[in-house]
Amino acid sequence: MKEPRGRRRTRGRGGVSVLLGEHDSKNAKRLLGVGRVLGPEFSREIVVDPMKRGGTESCPYSSVTRVIDLGAPPMRTNIDTHDVCCVALELSKTSWVIAFAPPGDAKVAVHKIKAGDVDRLVGILDSSKTKVEKELGRSLQIVLCYEIGYDGFWLARLLIEKGIRTVVFDPASFLMPRRGRRAKTDRLDAEGMTRTLRAWLAGDREVARDVQIPSIEQEDAKRIERERKYLVEERISIVGRIKGLLALHGIWLTGKRIGKGLRERLDTLRTGDGRPLAPFLLRTGDGRPLAPFLRRDIERMLRHYDFISQQIEEVVTDRKQALAAKSGKFPQAEKVERLSTLRAVGETTATVLVAEVYHRKFETRRHVAPPQ
Repeated sequence: MKEPRGRRRTRGRGGVSVLLGEHDSKNAKRLLGVGRVLGPEFSREIVVDPMKRGGTESCPYSSVTRVIDLGAPPMRTNIDTHDVCCVALELSKTSWVIAFAPPGDAKVAVHKIKAGDVDRLVGILDSSKTKVEKELGRSLQIVLCYEIGYDGFWLARLLIEKGIRTVVFDPASFLMPRRGRRAKTDRLDAEGMTRTLRAWLAGDREVARDVQIPSIEQEDAKRIERERKYLVEERISIVGRIKGLLALHGIWLTGKRIGKGLRERLDTLRTGDGRPLAPFLLRTGDGRPLAPFLRRDIERMLRHYDFISQQIEEVVTDRKQALAAKSGKFPQAEKVERLSTLRAVGETTATVLVAEVYHRKFETRRHVAPPQ
């Protein structure tokens, strides 16, 4: 079978492969061939000039311009599940369901405890592990998993501090059966998650996808722009409600925000002798003044609009102080500064990118965009 255009493979020791790029039709001297050589004992990056490739098949990489040593390849997460006790948690606001699956064909033990009782959880794990070790006559390790959701990552960080390996799964990524409807309870879900965890640990990444557990600083850094986004959306909803109420009476406002002109038109104008000139200067489409309750409703929304705008300014001030501080309140603030130097990328966009995406470490291109 013919190799796809731009790709060549070598058949040799270790199954080494190199990805070659294609030439640029406008700039033939530009190097587009950037690839990675992966072997069992080394990891290197190769840059290839495709315009200077030799025509002989015996040496397809004679045009290699430089080789960059990247050190040892990343450690595989696959482990031998022969000595692993798989534990799954089904979390809710009132109770936690624990499914403890020892290695082999032993029955899954299910426990139910009060939500938030971490000490009880650790005690059940220790006692169950000790019991199974006595039965099998060998030491075992525990790997625990749960679905990311309402409880977030605090439990995962706490269990990792206690020495328990914890995996957090994306619930939308579970490989589900296609036989139609199935029974669904907390007990059945927890037992099924233990089987999913065992398959995932054995190397089957199609059954589920794990979620990277952020540090407290990384998780807290997301609050800046997420709070600002929430406040901006709330301010937009206030503007839309005011425009909708006025449109019901034939008054149309343009623009995305509410300016000072609306407040001035709502205010009562007075003559030189102090008498009111017009009780309601803003009139409806048929010439009537605004109804009193409608006017007071709009006035209260305008005060709410001012309050939300003030909160947005405070959030922006906090962001600028966090980025300028050298105490590390915002992790990897230097990336925000570098991204802000790009054209059409402002401080807000750069902060969102770093807080949500670029604080992570991507081992390969598959981590950035996994295949569909």
